[in-house]
Amino acid sequence: MINRIRPYAVLLLTAFLLILVFRKVGVADLVQTLTQADLRWVAVSFLLTPLLIFTGVAKWKILLKSQGFHVSLWRLYALYMVGKFFNNFLPSNVGGDVVRGYELGKSIDSGVDSMASVFMERFTGLIVLIVFAIFSFLSNLRFIQDWRLTLAMGLATFGLLGIFWAILDPRPLDLFEKYARISFVQKYIPKLRKFHTSLVAYRENKRAILLSLVWSLIFMLLAIFNVFASSSAFYQPVSLLQIAIIVPIILVVSMVPLTFNGLGIQEWAYVVLFTWIGLPPSVGLSTIVLIRAKELVVAISGGLLYPVVKLTAKPDSNPVESGD
Repeated sequence: MINRIRPYAVLLLTAFLLILVFRKVGVADLVQTLTQADLRWVAVSFLLTPLLIFTGVAKWKILLKSQGFHVSLWRLYALYMVGKFFNNFLPSNVGGDVVRGYELGKSIDSGVDSMASVFMERFTGLIVLIVFAIFSFLSNLRFIQDWRLTLAMGLATFGLLGIFWAILDPRPLDLFEKYARISFVQKYIPKLRKFHTSLVAYRENKRAILLSLVWSLIFMLLAIFNVFASSSAFYQPVSLLQIAIIVPIILVVSMVPLTFNGLGIQEWAYVVLFTWIGLPPSVGLSTIVLIRAKELVVAISGGLLYPVVKLTAKPDSNPVESGD
């Protein structure tokens, strides 16, 4: 019953948030801002998109190679774009990760190792994001005035600590097995243990983890400049420093899995935080509209690539030395 109702509840929440945002900004102001866009900055914004994707792909490849799997950069890039396609139809970014992990698993002939690599690719990015967001929060204490931002930050921080605990300590999984007496859940315990073992293996590859964090840092810097370029298309001058402060908070808020691909939530975050740094709300909404347009182009490209990815889903991994 809940599974039947949930999609409708998500749609209602999404529509409600979008109505609130558009009422705050005004359709006329939005249209005027969009039609006056500086196409040079729009072009820069679009050029940044493949670079943002590449940082995740490069990190993913490093993590896989550290575990003895060699997968072509092209295939990982295609799988990443396929994940973007599914992210536009499933809550948050988890759905796309499951699909790309599943398809990669057929390539390397190991679903557990594939999912672990996707998890670690996301997790290392989350570490850098939370560090940036905490710094932004502490350097701008007025963010605390908005309980929604404070709640999102608190959940993200405790979530990160919880994941650390689950990776480093087997006791959370032991407790889960002990108290989850439902037969449907129990049959997945062995798979969860294999998944945990695969995650723990990354602890022995500190170089790969360090390089992943470096790529995550590069992604964060590019993400900041991406928002700066996108907002500069609609308003000048825009302070790069102020954008650097609000982008980590926006990304944290965007992780809340209440709507499809954060639709409505991201729009609200852009409008509110852009207003806080002195930019018109129409600029905040125009910026996320441009970013959404770029994501749609990537998603459509990923959808077109998906049949190709499935047709070529055969083991193509070769063992390599973990020290490479």
